[in-house]
Amino acid sequence: MMLALRHPDCVQSLLVVDIAPGEGGFTRMDVPAGLEKLDFPPHLDRAGADALLHPLIPNEAIRQMMVQNMRLGDAPGWSIGLADIMTALPTIMSWPDLPPGTQYDGPTLFIRGEISPYIQPKNYPAMRRLFPHYTLETISGAGHWVHVDAPKRFAELAEAFAGK
Repeated sequence: MMLALRHPDCVQSLLVVDIAPGEGGFTRMDVPAGLEKLDFPPHLDRAGADALLHPLIPNEAIRQMMVQNMRLGDAPGWSIGLADIMTALPTIMSWPDLPPGTQYDGPTLFIRGEISPYIQPKNYPAMRRLFPHYTLETISGAGHWVHVDAPKRFAELAEAFAGK
């Protein structure tokens, strides 16, 4: 969103997935506290990784996505910089003050998960002010990680938008 707002000439169209412009009031993006400090047992396989995460992440789809971000085998651990990501989230999730009149005039699609709290009617005025040509699609039954909860519907919407 910030690239589109600050350098609109660099953005042909904008797809925003389950996040509204502005402060979101969240810092962990549905990642359980301490997940970045998880102790991994030696010789971890996929089934063991699933069992390790199950008490922390009961949602099967999200758990499997996190398992995909694990290094398995003799030296298991996170294959992504999860600790760095978690440390940086307050900065990532912040929203700077923008000069009056700042907006992106290109086509914009917001996709939200029906059961996610991150795009609500209270966000619509800012969305319209900053992205006056936006449309909003809601994916039924999906939470914040809509691409995990409803991959087929998410892909349909994204592909249709990209084809415009």
